[in-house]
This record gives sequence, structure tokens and C-alpha cells, in this order.
Amino acid sequence: MVLNFWATWCPPCVAELPDLKNFVAEGSKTVTLVGINAIATEKDGTAGVVKFVSEHKTNWAQLTDPEGELQKHYAVAALPTTVVLDGKGRVIARHEGAVDLAWLKLLEALQQ
Repeated sequence: MVLNFWATWCPPCVAELPDLKNFVAEGSKTVTLVGINAIATEKDGTAGVVKFVSEHKTNWAQLTDPEGELQKHYAVAALPTTVVLDGKGRVIARHEGAVDLAWLKLLEALQQ
């Protein structure tokens, strides 16, 4: 499981979208991507996030973290941050800043 923490106002979050889309579109048998929006930081709230997700046609699950509990649990200090979990829910990798397709493919290769 790959948890990608992001916000609409975050330029690196927007910059990584094409690579995230390509990764999901190519399909993976071993990696599931879940976006987690830092909703408490969004000036337009849920409506703004829904609009952003619709306009950018994200093709993976999107959740919000209204109280920041997931951000606290995974020690997310900057956006975007990507946290990789193994099958038992343990953190096995993390990346602060925008991820790219090469990093995601390497991650996938390591999981096989």
C-alpha cells in the first residue's frame, strides 16, 4: 500500500500527478495507491478538494484526513509525503517531496 499525502495548494503535489496517474493507469498487481488529502489545510474545504480531484481526473482512491491523525501517525511533516506499507501495515519506505514514475516502478519491482 502506498499512501500519498497531498494538498491542492502544494506545487510539488500537483507536479507529481502525471506520474501517479501513469503508474495507476499501467496497473500493478502488488501496489495499491491511496491519496490522503490534508483537508485541514485546504481553504476551500471538501468542495475544493472534490473539484480538484475531478478536474485532474485522479484515477486512484482519495481520502481526507480531517483531524490530521494519519499525518501524525505517519509523521508527515511536509507535503507531498509518500509512505509505503507492507502487507502487515509496517512502514517500509517513505519519500518527502514529489515522487516520479521511476521511483514508483522501482518500489513495485521490489515488492515482487
